[in-house]
Amino acid sequence: MSHDTPSLPAALRLLSNNVLLREDDAETMAGALHIPKDSQQKPTIGTVLSCGPGLHLETAADSNIAQPRTWHRPMTISVGDRVVYSRYAGVDITIDEQEYKVLTEPEILLILPPQEPSP
Repeated sequence: MSHDTPSLPAALRLLSNNVLLREDDAETMAGALHIPKDSQQKPTIGTVLSCGPGLHLETAADSNIAQPRTWHRPMTISVGDRVVYSRYAGVDITIDEQEYKVLTEPEILLILPPQEPSP
């Protein structure tokens, strides 16, 4: 996948708790986490490019509440986060000849700490 800063189409809008990300290099060093290139069943690291508004929730229709309430559960993932996810998670998509992955927030295993700049 390309590692240039992508220019996403302005009309792109993620729904619910979906996350758009770009996969990072196969061999990545992130603080104390090192995932070797030849590791079997290795998780994948990516950078979050866009997030949906969060999971849409509403009160149960059979509850004793006169007016059902709806809301979005806020996302814990933010644009720019580097995350670890299963290599089989999500859906691969291509936009303007750039490859991306769309996954739901629960498919993300962890958020990595920010990388320190190389000397």
